Amino acid sequence: MQPLAELGQRQPLWARPDRAVDEALIRWQLEEAIRRLTDEHRQVILEVHYRGRAGADVAADLGVPASTLRTRVFYALRNLRLILDEMGWSND
Repeated sequence: MQPLAELGQRQPLWARPDRAVDEALIRWQLEEAIRRLTDEHRQVILEVHYRGRAGADVAADLGVPASTLRTRVFYALRNLRLILDEMGWSND
């Protein structure tokens, strides 16, 4: 966590065009990687990780046991990692 004094000194994103381009590229690559997932995997990643919904709630909405949802999330994240590796992302 940054000290409050440092937060006030941050430059706006538009003042750092190199960073804006990098962040846009990262967003595009993540979107493309998520698009390559199966429908089931994409759905659980979006609901649990991006929308921050509780697994039990998502499982109930999908009509599957919580254990099935956890399995889908596990394999979705594994497949997302593989896709990102294929796209040239590294663990650095």
